Amino acid sequence: MNSLFKKIFCTLIYGLILNPILKILKFDKKIIKKKNNKNRNRWISGDQKNHSSFFDYISLPQEGPEVELIKSIKFYSKKNDKILDMGANCGRFSNELFTSGYKFLYAVDISGPSYEHLGKIFPDLKSNLNYSVSSFEDYFEKIPDNYFDITFTMGSTIDLVHPSYNIVKEISRITKKYSILQLQKKGPPYIRFWDFEFMLNGLKRESFKNTSFRNFDLKIYKK
Repeated sequence: MNSLFKKIFCTLIYGLILNPILKILKFDKKIIKKKNNKNRNRWISGDQKNHSSFFDYISLPQEGPEVELIKSIKFYSKKNDKILDMGANCGRFSNELFTSGYKFLYAVDISGPSYEHLGKIFPDLKSNLNYSVSSFEDYFEKIPDNYFDITFTMGSTIDLVHPSYNIVKEISRITKKYSILQLQKKGPPYIRFWDFEFMLNGLKRESFKNTSFRNFDLKIYKK
């Protein structure tokens, strides 16, 4: 109960009160940078401890939430669309799109070792993928409005970003058509009101039949 209260408190306090105040005082970038560095160090530590984790993400299963996600991406996109994989790891989703004929593929992940392993696992993809080793905060800052036709993510990625950074606003800003998110229902450290937050930023959730895999919820937002 205390943990749930802390998650809700953190999300609401930052989203509704602290973020606007910090922006006025011009402390917002300093706070975001601090949280960003903490997140980066946590991922680097995880990379060093668990190299096998890369090889858990080199292929897509025959069924499950991963398949539901890739089918949705293909359904809502065209092969000449610019598509961004947010939290790409070794690039298994980008590789599936690449082998399916998609040409303008982008990826971002904070893990340097993931990019190194991508070159070994998917050598043909590496030279055809615009991959950036970066935090979302640093990467999105460089991207123009409506640059990507499709943005997508799988699992615990964007929901790990601290509420001091308005990631929904930035995803909405850089997305031209659809943002497709396959997110975990349980486990993320912050309570997020995804439908409401995207609605405030001009994206509406699409109505469709959701397979509702255990602990996953596919969300498709249209601009």
